[in-house]
This record gives sequence, C-alpha cells and structure tokens, in this order.
Amino acid sequence: MHTDRRAEGARLTLICILGLGVIAALCRLAPYYLLPDSAFVWHLMPVGALALFAGSRLRSGWAYLVPLTVMLLSDLLIHPALAARGFSAFSWGTPLIYASFVAYVLIGRLIGQGQLAPTVIGGAALLGGLQFFLVTNFLVWLGGTTYPHTLEGLLTCYLAGVPFYRHTLGADLVFTGVIFGLHFALLQLLAKGPIPAVAEDAGQPWQPTLGSQTGLAITRRDEVKE
Repeated sequence: MHTDRRAEGARLTLICILGLGVIAALCRLAPYYLLPDSAFVWHLMPVGALALFAGSRLRSGWAYLVPLTVMLLSDLLIHPALAARGFSAFSWGTPLIYASFVAYVLIGRLIGQGQLAPTVIGGAALLGGLQFFLVTNFLVWLGGTTYPHTLEGLLTCYLAGVPFYRHTLGADLVFTGVIFGLHFALLQLLAKGPIPAVAEDAGQPWQPTLGSQTGLAITRRDEVKE
C-alpha cells in the first residue's frame, strides 16, 4: 500500500504538470489570438511558477524539459501571429530566455518536496522573478539600440523595465501560490482514500501524510504531530 500511494502521488504530480503546462501555453497565446488589446494579459504568464513547481516536486531531469517544452511549443504557435506583423518569435536571445526558465527549475530545487512554508515558496518566486528580470532586460540592452551600450545605458534599461517587472513578479507570486496550493489540496484528497488498518512492523494503525518524496509517505499514527 505504501508503494501504491507513492505511485498514485507521483502520477498525480505528473498529471498536474501536464495540465498546467497546457494552461501555461494557452496563457502565452492569449495576447496574440484572444485578447490582443488587453495589455494586462501580457503579464499573466505562469511559466515561471510552473518551472518552480516542476523543480520542487518533480525531482528527475525531466523537470527541466517542462518549461522548455511549454516555451518552444507556444513560440511555434505564436510565430505566425508575429510574422504577420513583421516579427519573429525567435531571435539570437531566445536560448538565453529559455535558459532563464531552466534557472527557475534550479531555484525550485531549493524548495523541499514536502515544503509548504509561504516564506520559502514566496522567496523562491521572488528569486526566480529577479533573475528573469535581470536576464531579459540585459538582452534588451545588449541587442537593441534604444539604450547606449554603457553602464549608464544598462542601468537606464533596468530602470525602464521596473514597471513591467512588478507585474511579472506579481504573476509569479500568485501563480506559484495557486499551483503549490492546488497540488497540496489534491494530495490531501488522495490521502483520504483507504489505508492499511495495521502496521506491518509494530501493530500500529497508519495514516498518510505528505512526505519528502513526490506523492505521499506513510507514517505511524503515533509519529504524527498533533
């Protein structure tokens, strides 16, 4: 039963990641196809939050492919809309932008699999949003002609990006909280299923609780803090 519950928890995590990946891709498409006149939608992107979640809850190397797949597929779908306006979804800076989402996964690794403290998860979201801001605005400065290629020009570019960063940071914080909270709630529902009546080694009743692995761990009832 212990193994079965872990497997069920792992499957639930994968289902959450797949479903959220589809939603994240659709959110990236919305400003181009559904709500082109809504500037606020441009900042409601859950890809960073999804990458944090994958890094924390999916401990295999597949976690790195989650944001990369979402970004690549959505960029391919966005490309026709941009091409009609004379732009491209891909540029010399695209690999670095993708690398920034890989950094989200690395930051997510700092969040323990059973960790639910708002300060830890929120801190990771802040760190992820900060590195994304630094990377993307550096690319704007380096590849554009709007700002002179001097230290002063770089600082000016960063200052100009602060209003956009506030929206991006807010989206990261909100989506990160929603995703981690939803996953926890679903695991709690899964934990309410049938459980063994007697422990194998001590004759004690068992109950499911969130553990350090993806899914559920089983502990003795007398080991659970009241």
